[in-house]
Amino acid sequence: SGGVGVSVAMVLASFLLARRRAEWVDLALLVLFAALGLKYRRFVALWCLTLSPAVARNLTVSLAQRLRGDGVRVVGALGLVAVASFSFLGRLSSPTSFLTADPTPDRHPVGAVDWLTNHRVTGNVFNNFSLGGYILWRGYPDLKVFIDGRGMVYDQFMTKYHQVVTDERVLLETDDQFRFDAVVFARDSDFVLETLAASNRFGLVYWDDMSTVWLRRSPQFVPLLERYGYSSSFKPWRLDEMLALPASESTRRDATRSIEESPRARRWAMQSAT
Repeated sequence: SGGVGVSVAMVLASFLLARRRAEWVDLALLVLFAALGLKYRRFVALWCLTLSPAVARNLTVSLAQRLRGDGVRVVGALGLVAVASFSFLGRLSSPTSFLTADPTPDRHPVGAVDWLTNHRVTGNVFNNFSLGGYILWRGYPDLKVFIDGRGMVYDQFMTKYHQVVTDERVLLETDDQFRFDAVVFARDSDFVLETLAASNRFGLVYWDDMSTVWLRRSPQFVPLLERYGYSSSFKPWRLDEMLALPASESTRRDATRSIEESPRARRWAMQSAT
């Protein structure tokens, strides 16, 4: 928000320097995207792209009044520099900046989406709010998310979402409504994962430090569940409790699989297998 405030001041200064009144179209666009940029960081880049032409025109008018001949060409070059500069600042300030956009397994469900795409799983996905954006980016249209990080889009739906992730009855009713084919949920979502395991509607097929993947126990996923499904006693969202107990044969077997299939879970899997 600080960057947007500074850029607003720069826009106003450019109008003062040019001694020209802003056109109503410029004002409407600037006000709209400034408000969006202040409320939602994802719009900072669009805000900067919107203000760039206005600032470039103002610089052109201001400097053209003071320069003649070759100076006009200089003014044009400066206008282009202004556009490029504000565009760069917008990208730098945006959460999708080219400097920070590369997804990392520590912040995004990279392994989970890799697993789903590698095994050609498609359909409706039940996911938590923080993971939806990455799943949507990587998987759409094959993977249709339940919710993603665009809070403004899901404004009224957020109340429903909070009920789903805190009330077992609402969660199962929501599954009846949408008939989820897969689930991608953060590994620390104990309530949801316990509910899924107890319902026996889904089977755990993948997990790592970031997330878990479940498939519906339906005929289309039987081959994958038989090959990759974990035993019902294997609960990676309760690692501390599992580590405190003697490892059963099924736990050892599942831990060995984790070492092979989920490198990011290797440290814990190796501990539990000993």
